[in-house]
Formats: sequence, structure tokens, C-alpha cells
Amino acid sequence: MKKEEIIKKLNDNFRRQYRLADCFKDCAGLRQSPLVNQTLEKYPNSLFSKIYSDVMSSKSIIEMKSNIQRASGFDQKELYRTIAEEVLEIALKHIHVGIKKIDNKPQASIHLRLGDVVPSKLTDKNTHHYFTPLSTFEKKITTLKEYLGNSNTVELFCGLHTNSEEKTNLSADYIVKLINLLKKYRINSTCCFLGPDASFLRMVSSSALVYGNSGYGRLAAFICNKIGNKSYYIGTNNQKFSSIGIFNTIND
Repeated sequence: MKKEEIIKKLNDNFRRQYRLADCFKDCAGLRQSPLVNQTLEKYPNSLFSKIYSDVMSSKSIIEMKSNIQRASGFDQKELYRTIAEEVLEIALKHIHVGIKKIDNKPQASIHLRLGDVVPSKLTDKNTHHYFTPLSTFEKKITTLKEYLGNSNTVELFCGLHTNSEEKTNLSADYIVKLINLLKKYRINSTCCFLGPDASFLRMVSSSALVYGNSGYGRLAAFICNKIGNKSYYIGTNNQKFSSIGIFNTIND
């Protein structure tokens, strides 16, 4: 795939303000969240909107939310955890419905956080902690091949939070170079330019998901594990499974 084609697809598919992982920071309505309200208004048929609707109409969650302010210490923590577990159960119900509609589920997927976090020089070592440098993939290529198992084909998915032409060009450069790097080690890859919901469902349905430090990637890895698939961390620091919104309490 040529760089110009990648840029067009990035511009066509990633100019929306729908942030699935960020919405899950308040998917139980425990605090006022402008992002959630904007998402519900702009994307009423989205995966998150469907999950949120069921969460907000759950009698048991409504009751637990009313008890939180009267509770303290361990009791309050347990209420948060129980709410998170019920939210997860509701989310998984909708995710399973979406996955059933997917033909030819991928054997392996890699999630890339690009866009605003891509450095001006792709070789720059002082990068944003959400960004995984190409050098990391090269250093960990043996481990990556072990993660991928018997599959020598992988689907790439990316998040692009930017309206910057420069950052979009850099993101396209990164994708081209990563595809060539993987090819060098006999790993065939293709970049899937789907919307955030379709990308999420396809990623979590894959037998193996490789992810870095973005909230979206970590949320996908968490769900991937919950439905019985495997996820592998390839980021550059120790933020594995951190900051995944309400689901943090389940991992305490």
C-alpha cells in the first residue's frame, strides 16, 4: 500500500471525535462527563451508546450507585468493583453480538497509537509514552513472532487523534515502514482502516492481540482476555493494563 493511499484512508476514517476507551472512564454515570454526553449525542448507534443505555437502565447498578455515597472504605471500594463487573457483563453481551457478525476473524492483530503522539523523527528515542517506536518492534521481533504463534499474517489497527497534516503524514510514514520491517522478518501485514467500533470488535476477536500504551489498546487487550483470547504487551514502559477506566477496579 502506497503512502498516498494510506493518507487518504486516514483522512477518510479517523477525523471523528469518538473515543471509546475514554468514555469507559465514566460508563456507569458516576460523575458528570461532557465526553460521554457528546458521544451519546453524536453517535447514538455506537457500541458505547448501546452499552451505556443498558448500564443506565440496570436496576442493580442504579441501587448500588445510590449506596456509594453512604458507604466508605472497603464497602465503597467493593461497590465500585461490583458496578464495574456488571458493566463488564453488559459490555461483553454487546461485544459478543458484534463479534458474531465478523467473517474470517484475524489470527493476529497489532494496535498502534499514532497521530498526535508521533514524533517529528520516527527514530527519536524521546517519544510520548503512548507511542511505540519502530526500534521497539525490531528489538522485540523474536518475542513478537512468538506472540503471533503459527500466524505469519497480522492485521494492523491504528488510532489517530489529530487534525494535523504533518502528524497524518508522519503516521503514514510509520505504517509504511512498519509494514516493510515486518516483511523483512517474513511477517505479512495489512493495515485495516475501519471505524473505531469495527476495529475494536475485530481486534478483540483475534486469537492474539499485540498492544502498546494507549487507552484504546489496553481496553481492547482487557476485553480480549475476558472473552478467552490472548493479548501481549509490546510497549516501552510498565503501564500494562493501567488507566482502563472503571475496569481498573476489577484488576486491583
